[in-house]
Amino acid sequence: MTARRRLEALAWKEGKWWYAEIPEIGRLTCARKRRNIKAFARDLAAVTLDVAEKELDVRINFIRPADRAQTL
Repeated sequence: MTARRRLEALAWKEGKWWYAEIPEIGRLTCARKRRNIKAFARDLAAVTLDVAEKELDVRINFIRPADRAQTL
């Protein structure tokens, strides 16, 4: 069994949408509900990296939209 790859995602809400950015792979996804954002981020990473979702461990860090501007 191999170790799961760990990724960090930054998540924030704008209007009615939740966004999650995974800086390590340079991708962004969105969801209407907060409860879906982790699954959507994991799916995005799996598709981008061409690996199975079970091989990934995606950690969500919720931030304020204003804080995202500081990370750019």
